[in-house]
Amino acid sequence: MALIPPFLQPGDTIGIISTARQIGPEIVQHAIDHLEHLGYRVLVGANAYRQFNQYAGTDEERASDLQWALDHPEIKAILCSRGGYGTARLLDLVNWNAFRRKPKWISGFSDITALHLFVNVELGIASVHSTMPVNMDPESDFFDPDNLSSLVAVWQGRYFEYPLPKTGTLRYGGDFSGILIGGNLSVLYSMLGTLSWSDREEYILVIEDLDEYLYHVDRMMLNVRRNGLLDRCSGVLLGGLTRMHDNAISFGKTAEEIILEHLSTRNIPYYSGLDLGHVKRNLAIPLGVRARVAHEMLYFQFE
Repeated sequence: MALIPPFLQPGDTIGIISTARQIGPEIVQHAIDHLEHLGYRVLVGANAYRQFNQYAGTDEERASDLQWALDHPEIKAILCSRGGYGTARLLDLVNWNAFRRKPKWISGFSDITALHLFVNVELGIASVHSTMPVNMDPESDFFDPDNLSSLVAVWQGRYFEYPLPKTGTLRYGGDFSGILIGGNLSVLYSMLGTLSWSDREEYILVIEDLDEYLYHVDRMMLNVRRNGLLDRCSGVLLGGLTRMHDNAISFGKTAEEIILEHLSTRNIPYYSGLDLGHVKRNLAIPLGVRARVAHEMLYFQFE
């Protein structure tokens, strides 16, 4: 069972950093305004708005901000500004000792999956799969006020159940439980073979993805299956599979059908249609915690 970071109190400090792609201050300002309106203090990393090629600064600059947020005595939650690519490059560039002693909520999704896997599996600390500042502009196509509300509810420790959307589909039936692990399939795939995967406990695998070719989804799921990761998987929760691509000669299956085909080899229970990922309604869920799917609900256990 993961170590649960302390829940936030009114007036606590949140640190915003950029671990992946570059982002502008005018975008992050929307998140600052929302969080300050809720009564939080917000600090932004010194390098959060830098640019080095597609990244928000060099690896060293981004790692410096991550180290700052991990070590800062007043920061109680770390919110990554956006995804893209680059977070995994930082994992071995920072010292995690202070974070181990005094954990805090690391929050984000997409490329931030690299941080989630490292923190959940290698350090045994819970985190939050959540919206990010890049999607907090009210004019954004991905803005939904419930996304931030659900994140704050996790931070505050008052988010114990998640009603599964009635538009979703449960395959193979039955309740299932385990440690919630996962996020973006492409990042999960890139972390295979590292210490950030574990077969010590049964887990519920969370999957979402964006902008992938259908044959690549099959290749990734084949690798997941042949690595034995489905052998300890008690169930799968599938969020958005957004803007998938096909070739001129069709692959012949949707992304969901591809994933379901691989899960069917183990008769793994499967729920599709979670409000999670690169979709407008991207509700927060804690990762690294024990959870149970039953009675059309996803229940979280913070103990």
